[in-house]
This record gives sequence, structure tokens and C-alpha cells, in this order.
Amino acid sequence: MSPPSLTRGSPSTVSLAVSLISAALVQITAGTIYLFSLYGPQLTDRFNYTQSQTAFIAACVSWGTGLAGPLAGQLVDKHSKRPWPIFVVGGSLLGTAYMLISLTYTGYLSGTSFLIVAAYFAASGVGSSACYHCALATNLRNWPQHRRGLAVGIPVGFFGLSAFIFASLASMIFFEQDETGVFTLNVAAFLWFLAASAVGVNAIAAALLRDYRYDDDVVERSREECDDEDQAPLLPGHSDVSPDTSTPATAIQRSFIDDNPIYRQIDFYLLVITFVTLVGIGLMYIQNVGAMVVSLSGKDATPGSSEVQEAQNLHVTLFSLCSCAGRMGTGILSDTVSSRLGVPRLLWTTVAAFVMLCACALMASINKLNELVAGTVLVGLAFGSIWTSTPTQVAEFFGAHKFATHWGWMTLTPAFGGQLTSLVFGLIYDANKASSRHCKGSSCFAQTFLIAGGLCTLSLISSLILLRRRHPRMFQCAT
Repeated sequence: MSPPSLTRGSPSTVSLAVSLISAALVQITAGTIYLFSLYGPQLTDRFNYTQSQTAFIAACVSWGTGLAGPLAGQLVDKHSKRPWPIFVVGGSLLGTAYMLISLTYTGYLSGTSFLIVAAYFAASGVGSSACYHCALATNLRNWPQHRRGLAVGIPVGFFGLSAFIFASLASMIFFEQDETGVFTLNVAAFLWFLAASAVGVNAIAAALLRDYRYDDDVVERSREECDDEDQAPLLPGHSDVSPDTSTPATAIQRSFIDDNPIYRQIDFYLLVITFVTLVGIGLMYIQNVGAMVVSLSGKDATPGSSEVQEAQNLHVTLFSLCSCAGRMGTGILSDTVSSRLGVPRLLWTTVAAFVMLCACALMASINKLNELVAGTVLVGLAFGSIWTSTPTQVAEFFGAHKFATHWGWMTLTPAFGGQLTSLVFGLIYDANKASSRHCKGSSCFAQTFLIAGGLCTLSLISSLILLRRRHPRMFQCAT
């Protein structure tokens, strides 16, 4: 069957453009939670936190984001037609958290306990989760099924690029020269800028971004087209048209179909296995690539060395750019290849698992710092790709009417996968330390990536099983 027409019960081109741009801007503000490494050391020095306390504060961001996912998803689905309350609450919560952190940093608030500051960062994670899910789900519903890769890939691409964008703005605007001539970040002013951006952008999204399929002109145009074509309504269960790509009237009619809950479907668990393993490895890498740089640098190199800091900045920037390229590229290419060649989007998940497996094999065998660049590129591409392909498949497999709820539960899993893989990295790293404070040599992390390679193999097998279940004809043609 040919892809559904954009004009048949679908928003206009202008509405789709507004939806996509608004969602992308919201994702940029939601992604600011990953800027902690930019100002985290200053918080540690200002409040005399230990490294364990700082790590706990950083972890609270991930826990707030992950644990809020299911609830945020349910609220987004409940307010799917007019999601403005979610944008207002999410943006306000995110902005308020940054404001409280800034006031604490400057001394206007006396509570400097790491538990209080951790609560602020957890609140920022909750606000980010609400904004992320609301923008992604609302924009996805506006676009037809054959353009869902683009509808997901572009916004989540900007989510991944958020840290790079705001870090670049910080270097241009918020770095000031102190009395010793050293340029340092004005943390308080930068946090206020993040707060204003979060509140302002989400206020605009609250006014502009909604499910345009329910606008009066779209519904009326859909009814007129149905009358002109003299088509009778299709019976539920006898149509091969997806409920969310049909007209609003028929979409509402088919929404009463009682699908099996996702926790009773094997495909959901196969998708979870693939997603949590690949995302967990990607999170482990970006959180520990700085330690890997130190290990592969000279014997006398320390985290404070200029060459080490330059290499760390290079790999963080490269990872962010490759992750963005993977997210956007997977979305656009999956739409093109699927519509023109009939290749299922699920195949991109298998490709991501294979690329991550190659990256792990490379990381387990490198011995020089310059060899780390190729690994960063591969991990970044695979990590970004899985963040686009998985939500697209969630909508395709389980329907768009409850997409935010289903995807909210999916985004809960990386909070566990990332923590477990990072724990494995830390244990192996510490076990290979000699008498020095910092572990040196590739042996510090080689075993970690051998284990990660095993997880990638599991992810690859899971994706192939899912591909066979969903598209058995591909395997019949191969045999």
C-alpha cells in the first residue's frame, strides 16, 4: 500500500513546520541537563563536596529523568490534543531548578547540603523529562507514518546537540577573566540563562505546539474529502491503514480497539533488551571517556594537564556531533529507504547494534590515544541511531495513541543500564590501578569493552529475532 497522503486529514505544511521547529527548540532546552560536567567542578569547589557526593548529584539528574518518564508519558497522552499544561509545568520546573541552583551557588540560599542540591538537580531531570516526552509525542502524532523517522530524528537530534550548543554559547558569552588572568565560567549567570531559556522556549511551545489533526479546518477538510470520494468507513480490524495515519474521524473510531498491553507482548521485551544494552554502553562511554584519555596519555599526564583537557573536550564534542548525526541521519534515511525500497525501519536497530559491536571490539584492542577517535565516532553514531530507531518502532509496533506512555516506560530502562555498565567500568578500572592515583594503559578498560561486546552480541541477536518476528519475508527471501 502506498504511503498516506499528507493532505488527507493531515495538518498543513506550515503546521508541520511549526510543529517540527517547536519540538526541536524544546528538545534543545530539555537536553541542558547534560551540561553538568561544564559547571559541576565549580560546584564541588564552592561547597567542598567530595567526588562521591558530586557523582551522586550527577546521578540524580538521570534518576529524575528516567523515573519521571512513565508518569510524564501518561500525562502527555491524557492531554494529547492540547498539551500546553505539560509544557508550562515542565519548563517552569526545569527553569526553577536552575534558578535555585544559581541562588545557592551565589549564597542567596543557605542550604548548601549536597542532598538539597541533589534534589534541585533531580527536579531539573523531572522537568526535562516532561518537556522531552511532550514535544516528541505531540510532534510525532502530527506527522504521517511514512515520515515518522524525520518526526523523531530531528527533535532528538537537537536534544543530543543541546550540550554542544549551550557549551559553545557559554564559551562565547559567560567565560570571564579573573584577577589572575584565567578565564573561568560565570556559573551563576549561566544557570540564570539556562533557566530563562527553559521557561521562555516552553512558553512559546505551549502556545504553538499541539495536535494539529484536531484543528477545525483539518477535520472539516478531511470530512469533505471523504464525502467527495464517497467512501464508507472501514470496519475495525479489516483495514491495513494505521490508526494514526488515517483521518481524525476514523482515527478516533479505531482508538477504541483494545490492544494487548505492551508488558504482555514479547516484542516489547526484545526491544527493551536491544535498547537498554546499547544505550547503557553509550552512557558508560561518555561518562568515562575522560578517564580513558588519562589512561592512554603519558605516564605523567593528569586530568589537570592541558593536553588531557584538550583531548577530553575533543572526544566529548565529537561524541555529541556524531550522536546528533546518528539521530538525524537514521530518521531521514529510514524514511527514504523504507518508502522507496520497502526496507523496514527495524533494520536500523540491527545496524546500530552491529556498529556498537565493532566499536567495542576496537576499544578492547587499542593502545594509543589517537586510536580512540575512531571508537568515539562509532559509539556516538550507534548511540544516536538507537535513540531515533527505538521510539519510531514503539509508535509503529504499539500505536501512536499511547506512544508517550509506552516510550516513557522505555526511557526508564537506561537509568539502570547506564549505572550498571558504569559500575563495571569503575570496578575494572580500579582493579587495574598500580601504586599511582590514575590507572595507566589500555588494560584499565579493555576487559570492560569485552563485556560490552558480549552485551552488544545479545542486543544484535535480540534485534534479529525481532526482525524475524515482524518481517519474516526478509528471512524467507534470504533462504
